[in-house]
Amino acid sequence: MKVPLQKSELYRPRAIRRRRLWARLPIFAGLFWLISKAVTPATGIFEADWSFPELGLKQADLDRRKAGGQMPNAFITGSSTTLHHVLPEILDSATSGLQWYNWGFQRAVPPELFMISDDLLDALPEDGCKVLVVDVLPPEPLLPEETGALRHARAMDFPELVRRVRLLPWAEPSLQSLCRDQTRLLLATWFQHLVGFLRARHYLVEHPSYPDPAPTRGFVPLEAGDLETGRLQESRQAFLAAADSLSAHNESIARDFDYRLTLEDPMVNWDCVGEVEPVLAQMQALKTRCDARDIRCIFLFQKLWKGNGCVYFSALDRWGDCAVIETMGFAEQPDLFEPADSYDDSHFMESGARKYSRHVARKLRETLSKCAP
Repeated sequence: MKVPLQKSELYRPRAIRRRRLWARLPIFAGLFWLISKAVTPATGIFEADWSFPELGLKQADLDRRKAGGQMPNAFITGSSTTLHHVLPEILDSATSGLQWYNWGFQRAVPPELFMISDDLLDALPEDGCKVLVVDVLPPEPLLPEETGALRHARAMDFPELVRRVRLLPWAEPSLQSLCRDQTRLLLATWFQHLVGFLRARHYLVEHPSYPDPAPTRGFVPLEAGDLETGRLQESRQAFLAAADSLSAHNESIARDFDYRLTLEDPMVNWDCVGEVEPVLAQMQALKTRCDARDIRCIFLFQKLWKGNGCVYFSALDRWGDCAVIETMGFAEQPDLFEPADSYDDSHFMESGARKYSRHVARKLRETLSKCAP
């Protein structure tokens, strides 16, 4: 027989179920993410003219050219060895029908290089580019002091975080520690992206002034007495202390590359563990996108640094010399090894840049003329 409830029991308050803190964290994280996505754009903290001033200046220059009907239709992207080495006017004279623009930035190496190249294509009209040259250099790991830099945080949204983590050489057992360390740094940079709306602009240090890219279509020359170029200052001083020996060292590396071209296995005794496939995957993705838009995509290998030689030979084997060119040897360009033309052991002054641009222009003219689009 069922016992009826007493009146006091009918009006007894229900016990409130309280969620544990860990169960509430996803809700708080989701709200924080929504606030970040909504508020950060309004702060302007990640606009290129503030967070990546070199890029902001070139974006503004392209906007002016587009408005004036003088938009370039060929671009070369890369790091400082593009920014300081390639004069668009010299490429113009060797490639009929093309007007070039130097889309190089300091330390723009993979994987950032390919993101910048993708962003460039996003900003161009569908038929606004006929040729894209990418100066491929070895990837550089993210450094601990860079996790808070606006330049890196601005682009590190969740899709970019996932892309970069996937590009780490997880398949290599000997590099697992590197992969874990880089993942932690990438996560820290992603967190800086999330909290961007909390970083007030007026509390940040003003960026140094950068050269106006308009007069030279993005090319920035290095001068003999220029010791105020940021990260190149120390390398300039080191070069001045041993210019002849450093130039001779570069020449020996270039001669070694020429010799390797004669070998059955040109990559013998090179250690390229984990450095080839991640770069090739990014090259493939960019080339696929260019092919879909009828853009000639050409990969340039300028310097024989670290695993760059392995990537070059692998890329050449995959796509052939219609999509891959190099300037890593000595025999075809002995004039590039004069100490008087060098700013440091990796960069040219304007005199060397003009010589180098003529060699690149010749390579591009030969490739564009012999290879049908």
